[in-house]
Amino acid sequence: RAFTYYRQLEEQAISDEMRFEAQVGAMEAAYLSGYSAEVQVLARKVVSNPLADGRIKGRAQFYIGKIALERQEYETAIEAFSETIQLLDNEKAAEARYQIAFMYYLKRDMNVARELSNKASYENSGYPYWVARSIILLADILTEQGDLFNAEAALSAVLESYQEDPDIVGEAKRKRERILEIMKGESKMDTTGAGGRFLEMQEDEKDGSDQ
Repeated sequence: RAFTYYRQLEEQAISDEMRFEAQVGAMEAAYLSGYSAEVQVLARKVVSNPLADGRIKGRAQFYIGKIALERQEYETAIEAFSETIQLLDNEKAAEARYQIAFMYYLKRDMNVARELSNKASYENSGYPYWVARSIILLADILTEQGDLFNAEAALSAVLESYQEDPDIVGEAKRKRERILEIMKGESKMDTTGAGGRFLEMQEDEKDGSDQ
């Protein structure tokens, strides 16, 4: 209902200011209603409107980024989220930092994803949820890169400092337990390998003394 009202208001506006306010209202209503196509059209109108200040442009870019991410249009999403970070200093900017790192992870650009997720974890310090999400992403990257020690340490840090969201806590616990299982298995393999080498050395020494 709100979306329809603002679209009608935009068509009937008698001033540029009223038309702009209607565009912003319609954009917000479209996003909340899940009207993806309408969000992008309206957000781009808002961004290009000379009456839009940085705060409103930042919100519009955030919505553009969210819709592009849903459509797996990663380059468009990265560009929009980058604009969001430049224009805003709030939770939308915090999410934008995380989402950019996550998209580089999805693109399998692991070194960039690692750098950006680590950067997001401290630049988002005022938003614990996004700090935790960024650190969990960093742990995923470290795990794939074979750095299990630091991956486990990262997940432990989340569990020690963040308890607000049970889903986040549960995810961190599951991933940490999996890493510990892998590390335990590798430790057993190393021990078995070392024992085998020791037995081989004993056999070599025995053979040498018999000659």
